[in-house]
Amino acid sequence: MRRVCYFSPFIPREWIIAHGFSPCRLALSAELACAGAGAGVCPYAQALVARAERWDDALLVLTTTCDQLRRAAERIALQWAGRSHQDALFVFNVPATWGRGPREQYQAELQRLGDFLVRHGGRAPEGEVLEHHLERAAGVAVAPSRTAQKQGEDHTPKKGIPVAVVGGHLFTEHHMLHYLIRNAGGRVVLNGSEGGERTYPDYAGVSAASGPLEALATAYFDAIPDAFRRPDTGLGEWLARRVRERGAHGVIFHAYAWCDLWRAAHGHLAEVVGVPTLFLELGSSPEINGHTRTRLEAFLESLA
Repeated sequence: MRRVCYFSPFIPREWIIAHGFSPCRLALSAELACAGAGAGVCPYAQALVARAERWDDALLVLTTTCDQLRRAAERIALQWAGRSHQDALFVFNVPATWGRGPREQYQAELQRLGDFLVRHGGRAPEGEVLEHHLERAAGVAVAPSRTAQKQGEDHTPKKGIPVAVVGGHLFTEHHMLHYLIRNAGGRVVLNGSEGGERTYPDYAGVSAASGPLEALATAYFDAIPDAFRRPDTGLGEWLARRVRERGAHGVIFHAYAWCDLWRAAHGHLAEVVGVPTLFLELGSSPEINGHTRTRLEAFLESLA
């Protein structure tokens, strides 16, 4: 079965499965970003372009959720021009604003993605087949959400200072941030990073009978808060509520260099969460440097 690679939470994996493809969530290594990263270029976007240089026969779905990723998609399209897989890239336009019009645009993009998958050998999903995938996805999504509400996403013993971690993408090596927090006496009770609890679809009250595009728009577009969305009050309300519910004593924000979205969001969110915050700028090295570790340790000590 041919794979469809993506990493945006706004791309529904059940929509990919229903078209007869295997969804593959991209995981990028910081080693890809070390060579050739220039000033003004997000290390994660640089790693994506480097990964695309060694592409296989999978399809690639990118989104327009930030200028850096939009530019990365343009660079990939240029480097693939003339190659056998030059038409394997799909750029999904995720509206930044809320409301009926943007919601309809999101549904139109889902249909456009479906047409793209059919052109590449997929099958247009029949109603009953798609409803089955939607119902199955809803059952899978609800279970981890309930678990996370009770325990957060840190399955270590309940020791340490409770904190929330919030931000965008992380390189595979930088997931060690959670380990560093535990090692410094903290405990992650809320994972709001990309791929964490913040980016789960919400199927509560969603019925597949309302139509596949309507159901997917409700579970994904209506539910997932993010720094790129305008207004960003949804992200502030989500984070403030979760911080209160989990009893987090502080919030650790993370982003890569040149990420204006999360840097700007931190200034606003720091005012609404009601607890101390720390902003960590991560680099392109696989290792989290000593300066960042020291700042993290000092922040946790201040919460003790």
